[in-house]
Parts: sequence; structure tokens; C-alpha cells
Amino acid sequence: EVNKAGYREFEGIDVVTGFTDKLEMVLASGKIDTVCVHFLDRNMWNVLSKFKDHLRIIVWCHGSEIQPWWRREFNYNTEEELAQAKILSQDRVQFWTDAFKNIGGYNIHFVFVSKYFRDEIFEDYKIELTEQQYSIIHNYINTELFSYVPKSVEARKHILSIRPFGSRKYANDLTVECIKKLSEKAYFKDLNFHIIGRGDLFKPLTEELDQFENVTIENKFLHQDDIARLHKENGIFIVPTRMDAQGVSRDEAMSSGLVPVTNAVAAIPEFVDETCGILAPEEDYLQMAEGIEDLYHNPEKFLEMSEMAAMRVRSQCSFEYTINSELKLIKREIK
Repeated sequence: EVNKAGYREFEGIDVVTGFTDKLEMVLASGKIDTVCVHFLDRNMWNVLSKFKDHLRIIVWCHGSEIQPWWRREFNYNTEEELAQAKILSQDRVQFWTDAFKNIGGYNIHFVFVSKYFRDEIFEDYKIELTEQQYSIIHNYINTELFSYVPKSVEARKHILSIRPFGSRKYANDLTVECIKKLSEKAYFKDLNFHIIGRGDLFKPLTEELDQFENVTIENKFLHQDDIARLHKENGIFIVPTRMDAQGVSRDEAMSSGLVPVTNAVAAIPEFVDETCGILAPEEDYLQMAEGIEDLYHNPEKFLEMSEMAAMRVRSQCSFEYTINSELKLIKREIK
């Protein structure tokens, strides 16, 4: 259990669960020379700093744990929510500002999931790390589970959306508006949409789609095997966004040969271009709809983009470029 200290074994690996006192006890044994940190915070840093002369520290930076409030301003609907976000952000920003100022005496290396995210952090914290101080390693995509099987031209008529509905970051409202726009077209009834997700925004956003017989709506969570199966049954993955440092669910769908329909914001252009996906401008559901229409009328283009999508993920986010790169990084320079 996550909230209880304890010991267990997972696939031959000893796992220790606990809080900062447990971390300090483990490090004090002197048997650890490299610590890999996900979601660094002040409490963890206070412990690591006590052993900085003996440790190599690798910190993965993902998003919300380091971003200031203004990077997620779209999430706040009221002045009260925004004010609370600013208070929480202030402490987070102060911690990271202090941490970056004091890394000179540490053997520390940062891992960013994209060039965009690296640049964003450099800008927000007014820092410039050397190439020896950081790596860019994307999130791993399981290309065996999300295997590519060439699509039929009929697959372009089957459009899938699997997204969380707990934040405006995921821009599910743009999916709804896109479908409503497509409903004005004569070929709309030839399309099938499958919307799956969970979160507070699910019912308020999807209720407008209840009127369409060709839109299936499911309020539920899916396991990866279920997602992989649904990928095989569909040809287009509608995945708008307002902010992504990468976009794992999109890459998983692309790995399966689905053509993504998304927005050219944040890190998205690092992972999708016009040869393998529909890249609409920020907030532009009209161009998302036009992209789906184009694929409907040009089935050969759909097949080409489907294959290119699968190839793009394998050239960027497969095991060799992600986990294997991380293993090489972790093994490097160990004394």
C-alpha cells in the first residue's frame, strides 16, 4: 500500500515503501550510490542534500510538480481557484528556484521528456544547464502491446477518444465541438465515434452528444489491454490538448496505427507532423473536423498516414530510445 511503510518484492526486485525517514535510513547505510527521483519535492530534497557528497542523483521532470501556475491557467474556472493555485505554486516555484541555484555542489542530472519541456523550464526558472547536466528521453511506448496491424480503408470511419475528464488540459470540449461540426455533413452518419473517459467533466461535456446515434459514450477507466484492443477496432484517434510535455495516450494510439487528430501546441510538434497526423492550431476544432473530413474523402492518404504514425513512434519512443537510454544513463559514471 502506497501510504504505509513496508517492504515487499516485485518480480525479483526489493521494494521499500515509506516516507522521508525511511529514505534517509536507506541512504545512511552507504550502499546506495545512485538515486533516481520521480516527482522531486522539498521534503525529498532535504534528505538527498545530506548525502550529496556521496550520491549521484538523477531527477525526472514530468510536468505539474515543477510548472508554475501560469502554465496551467486554463484549469481554473473561478478567481478563487486561481488564487488557491497561485498560493500552491508559490511554494513549488520557490523550492525549484532554490534547488537550481544550489546544484553546483551536487552530482545531479535532469531528464526532460521533450525539448519543449526543457525550454519551458529553462525559461520559467531563468536557468541554462550544460549538455552534461541533462538528457531528453521521451516516455516509453510499448510497441509490442500497441502493435501495428495495417488498417483497412473502412477504419478511417471509426473514430476513438480515450481521455481523462478531470482537467481542461485534455480539451475534451474541442472533441465535442468537432463532432458537432461534423454532424452538419452529409457523410456524418457513415462515421462512428467512441468516447471513453472518467472525471468530473465527463457528464457535463458529453451530454450534448447523447443526441447522436453514431456516438457511443462510456464513463469508465480502461486497462492497457482493453485500450490496445480498441485501437485495433478504430482508425482515427481524436486527442486535442491544451498542454502536453509529450502525450503518451496519443503515442500509444499512433503505435497501433491510428491517425491522431490533435493541436499544434506545447510539445506536440515534436511527436506529430503533417505526414502522420492532423495538427490543428490551438483551440481550433474546425480544422480538426476538416482533417477528419479529408481522411474520409481520401482513404489512401489515411492508410499512408496510419503507417507513418506507427513508424514515427517506433523511431522515437520505442524501448531502444527510452528505457534503454535510461538504463545507459543510470549505469554511467557509477563509482
